[in-house]
Amino acid sequence: MNSIRTVSKVIEIKERNKEDLEAEVKKVLQLIRMEEELLGLLENTYRDAVGMYEQRQRDPSIRAQELELFSMYFSQLCERIDSQTTAVSKRLAELEEVRGALIETYKDKRLLEILRGKMVKEDVKQRDALAQKEMDFQFLAKRGKK
Repeated sequence: MNSIRTVSKVIEIKERNKEDLEAEVKKVLQLIRMEEELLGLLENTYRDAVGMYEQRQRDPSIRAQELELFSMYFSQLCERIDSQTTAVSKRLAELEEVRGALIETYKDKRLLEILRGKMVKEDVKQRDALAQKEMDFQFLAKRGKK
């Protein structure tokens, strides 16, 4: 009976751990969405800048300084896009890690529930056997008195 209680306590701990991991998954998903939104904004900014550059390039009065500014701006945007892509990749890796831990927790909890079920069945079987022995003993004791 104590072992069943112990397993039940471990199951409760696994349940709390599962809930914590589920909350962590939601948090990481929210962070991924934010990172992806920022990446999307950077990409849109890049596309808009390319459009402005192409439009400005058609103008015959474009100066070399403007071309240099566009070049520096594109360079900075590309660096920010690369770093943001890396940030999204890291968040996705973090998500996979947390999901893996969550799956393991689900498996552990389920195995413990199966174990507890088997232990309860065995305990009931033993109690039934003891009760049957007691009834048999009482029956034989009554029968012997007659």
